[in-house]
Amino acid sequence: MLLSVVLVNYKVPQLTIEAVRSVLASCRRLDGEVEVIVLDNASGDDSMTRLRTAFGAEPRVKLLESATNGGFARGNNQAIAEAHGDYLLLLNPDTLVGESTLAYCLTFLQTHPDAGAVGPRLINQSGVMHPECKRGVPTLWHSFCRFTRLYRMAPHSAWLNGYYQGHLSPDEVQQVPVLTGAFLMMRRSLYLAVGGLDERYFMYGEDIDLCYTIEQAGYHNYYLPTPVLHYKGESEQAVDRVRYEENFYGAMRLFYLKHQGENWWSRHVTTPLVLAAINLQRRLALCRRKKRASHTTLPAPQTISLTLAELSADVEAFPLGTRLEVSLAEASYDSLLETMERCAARRYLFIVNA
Repeated sequence: MLLSVVLVNYKVPQLTIEAVRSVLASCRRLDGEVEVIVLDNASGDDSMTRLRTAFGAEPRVKLLESATNGGFARGNNQAIAEAHGDYLLLLNPDTLVGESTLAYCLTFLQTHPDAGAVGPRLINQSGVMHPECKRGVPTLWHSFCRFTRLYRMAPHSAWLNGYYQGHLSPDEVQQVPVLTGAFLMMRRSLYLAVGGLDERYFMYGEDIDLCYTIEQAGYHNYYLPTPVLHYKGESEQAVDRVRYEENFYGAMRLFYLKHQGENWWSRHVTTPLVLAAINLQRRLALCRRKKRASHTTLPAPQTISLTLAELSADVEAFPLGTRLEVSLAEASYDSLLETMERCAARRYLFIVNA
């Protein structure tokens, strides 16, 4: 079998359904057998019913159900235990891939034996690139520049913006230390050889840890400039914000303790400083959350329903920030992603109705 695509669903069945549909469309350009494994991570809602209704008759889709929610890493590892593909794709349920995406990424892996993992240019609902697509290892200095927002002073500096690798062009293939787990493709044999996702991470940080481990094993991670839509955060709306912050900053703490080293300087100087900084950031995040909650909710933007063909004819026809409910209506996912990137400066909010 050529490829196994793994998605972990948690209370977002409709997003998962649309993601799988885009994957199946992209599989048509692959010369080899593909399986799509969807694991429901104990959602406790109607997710499995809806997934069975959508894909119960689709032989390429395997539906699994976990009795408990052990986190993102454990859910992926449970699904991967059932995988048979030579190549493996970890894919978030809140994504849409283009028809050309899987073939492009697979071809790159097949022709670059030094490649440990590849990841695409992820764009948000407005067509703007997520900076997390290409990142550096969160060293003490990189993290300091990121959390103090010093990187904004020089967004293209390798020194100040090493966290987001701002010195690297987003329009070219690049070797980068860290990719995002929203779309991470690699050889299944390598995934198993390095131990896969560390299940001590409940949510967040496990992709950084895996990419770091891959590079430590002597391989390179590659950023590929092909767009994939990622409704970042949409798959986490059901998660309590406090739990999100605990998971995020807990993951940072775990990564540092796991990889910081055992010398005297690290134990007595840098480790206490880093852990104190992580705790401070967690408390600041709590304060920001309370401040945002006290603000008046802004009115919803204007909503317009149209087809992708109608939008492509004039991408500047609507006011900045308009909410666009777009029907693909015979158009391709590739065309959707291309149009979204053309509209990035307009800051439209895309809602795709496939």
